Amino acid sequence: MRLAILAGDAYLSGLAVTVALVVYPAFRLVGESEWPRVHRAHVARITWAVGPIWVLEGALSLWWAVRGPDRAVAMGHLAAEALAVAVTVAGAVPRHARLEGRRDERGISILQRWHAVRTLCWVGAVILVLTSW
Repeated sequence: MRLAILAGDAYLSGLAVTVALVVYPAFRLVGESEWPRVHRAHVARITWAVGPIWVLEGALSLWWAVRGPDRAVAMGHLAAEALAVAVTVAGAVPRHARLEGRRDERGISILQRWHAVRTLCWVGAVILVLTSW
């Protein structure tokens, strides 16, 4: 079970680092006229890239926190994941909504800051799973 959780966390961490180093910086290269189409495509695709894993991770992490070994670590792990989701829902999603219609350098910068917090949460989740072995 912890191996499955680790695999999910590693996937989400890797995806988050890729978005931080490749996708969001590339947003700055998209022209104003292309922006709405490119941004919509990103949002639609990234939703499918993270959504199913979030559901699986949430279920496994909740089970680990309630029934599994090393409950203190499991609770910390669950908190890291919950914070990543909360940062996404409260920060990144509204920022993406504001960017939907038009490209905005300041908005992209704010999105990158929200994303940095989210990335740290996922990396922290990986570390917590690794400490449980």
